[in-house]
Amino acid sequence: MRVIIPCALLFAFFWISSAEKECGGKPADVIFVLDSSASIHADDFRRQIQFTRDVVSLFDIGPEKTRVGVVLFSTDVYPVFGLTQFADKPAMEQAIEGILQHIGGTQTQKALKHIREREFKKNARPKVPQIAIVLTDGQSYDRNATVHEAILNHEAGITTFVIGIGLGVDMTELSDLASDPSSSYLHQIGNYSALQGIKKILAIETCKVKYVKPTPRPTPRPTIQADAPVDASECILSLIIGVDTNGVSTRYTKNILSFLSEVTENLSGLSGKVRTSQIMTECADSPRIVRSKSYAPLIKKMRYQIPKTSSRVRSAGILFINSDIEDASRAMSEVRRARFIGFHLFVVVVGSNGAEDDLSNLLGVKSNSKEYGGSVFKSPSYSKLPVIVPGLTQALAESGSCV
Repeated sequence: MRVIIPCALLFAFFWISSAEKECGGKPADVIFVLDSSASIHADDFRRQIQFTRDVVSLFDIGPEKTRVGVVLFSTDVYPVFGLTQFADKPAMEQAIEGILQHIGGTQTQKALKHIREREFKKNARPKVPQIAIVLTDGQSYDRNATVHEAILNHEAGITTFVIGIGLGVDMTELSDLASDPSSSYLHQIGNYSALQGIKKILAIETCKVKYVKPTPRPTPRPTIQADAPVDASECILSLIIGVDTNGVSTRYTKNILSFLSEVTENLSGLSGKVRTSQIMTECADSPRIVRSKSYAPLIKKMRYQIPKTSSRVRSAGILFINSDIEDASRAMSEVRRARFIGFHLFVVVVGSNGAEDDLSNLLGVKSNSKEYGGSVFKSPSYSKLPVIVPGLTQALAESGSCV
């Protein structure tokens, strides 16, 4: 962690000003690759867009200078504009301001492949630095495919900066995405508000990038072949967590996060590789009593996060319920769609909410069945959540087995 003491602030100011002057006029082709997945709240997505606009404002934009493109990614890739579309900064900034979120999963590998094959390969200028700036708050659905595409991008001469936001990122994966050395090209920040603190530094680092000559491999790497034999011990559990924090105080939200951290830590010891993604609504400013609410939209968002079918990946989810289910029929339909593609849903009921019949219908099993007992875990309060950690951890480990 870098610490800048007060007496160094004046030096830092002159260093930034000098670097900005040095970078002016240097040609570069830059593409922003922005996470648009469902785990990103609308306000945070706007902070990401503002950050992109602010960084672009520091570039010297022009046909012979810096050109910029922007793509979003979630379940699919959503190109916003390419390298050749805008020749002046005001029009580009206006286009960035108008970007809308496309929620879905986290198919990072699709975005990496898109910028290589659809943008840089077709539109990059000869012997001009090709730069990708990737922002994400989560882990990709298919880590092997993502790392594979990242390697191809590196070998194609694409210098890649990566900004990992929050606690849900896989730093090992992001290190593979970033150019070498990752200490120079990978930034980790606590939240989207912290983006403002690195915009000038990132702009300067981008300007300093030199052209990298492509070094393609003669043959693909065998370790990423989809049909390679798989050892059950290498099985990956993709754990998707859904929490509707409407009516939950900040203190209780912290209880939930602490509980999930303990479950994930214990699960890693039992199941080996675990990838997690969290879907949460905005936290309430103060606790309110919510007698019933809709869960179908939350389950649908969880379903969108399910990775594609794979012999190495098993999917499971934890749904927190703290009220009666007012849309039981719609919620049940969403669970059925998820179960159809191999998703095992576990329910954590907090308090006395959640009638047995509603939960039974939601999961599609009888309330007195073994499957129901192994899928529903109850805690009298948020502070008592640690009590159910052992049972839930064991059930998740069994659901994640590739055997």
